[in-house]
Amino acid sequence: MVAGFIFFMGHAMLVYRLYRCCNKLTAKILHTFLYLMAVPCIVVGTITVFDSHNLRVPPIPNLYSLHSWLGLITVGLFALQLVVGFFSFWILLCCEEGTAKFRAGLVPVHATFGIITFMLAIATAVTGYTEKAFFSLSDKAEVKYSEMPDEAWLINAQATCLAGLAILMGFLLYSSRYARSRHPVAIIDAPSSSHYTKEITYSRLENEAIVINTQAAALAALAILVPVMLSLSPFRRRWSERLTEHL
Repeated sequence: MVAGFIFFMGHAMLVYRLYRCCNKLTAKILHTFLYLMAVPCIVVGTITVFDSHNLRVPPIPNLYSLHSWLGLITVGLFALQLVVGFFSFWILLCCEEGTAKFRAGLVPVHATFGIITFMLAIATAVTGYTEKAFFSLSDKAEVKYSEMPDEAWLINAQATCLAGLAILMGFLLYSSRYARSRHPVAIIDAPSSSHYTKEITYSRLENEAIVINTQAAALAALAILVPVMLSLSPFRRRWSERLTEHL
């Protein structure tokens, strides 16, 4: 979950800050790729969480803690961002001139909810660390959490690093010092811009169009593959057997 929500999603959000001088379409492709890399991490993590609860003897109830509630909200926002981003910034490119104003208006909304999702992911991770610490280092344990064993130091250090990351990400994403430069080729999807050049269109960018179409096809395949994998009992059984071996 940390790999998907914080590592890959965080890097996807920083693409427009790290590669400020490159073509906007290239940055958009990299942003989409990193976002997609987070999907399998989140799917596998979600399955693992439910199986680790259901396979215990006796089973642990699901979706009762603050951590699980925040996790549900975060996963829901992530899925919504994926669907809206795919539809608005890829599919609508097929009619780029007619939808440019709509997509330009959606950019700040998409960016804001992306930051909200990232901050919720950090809050969920911190509550998860706290929950794990209280469960593993409870009064029944040999060493209590309040006695600050090595595990407690590790948990607190990781949670503190995540809090620091939330502060750093907020600064990088909102500081004007790291904003993208206004590059003529970068504004291919905003016809109203003064930098817009009519010669640079979706139909003329042959190599970029191939990459875009390939990614769109991969997204469509992913939308079919993930529900199928979640519904297949052999897939769940393999993960259940692995979890049972480690429990």
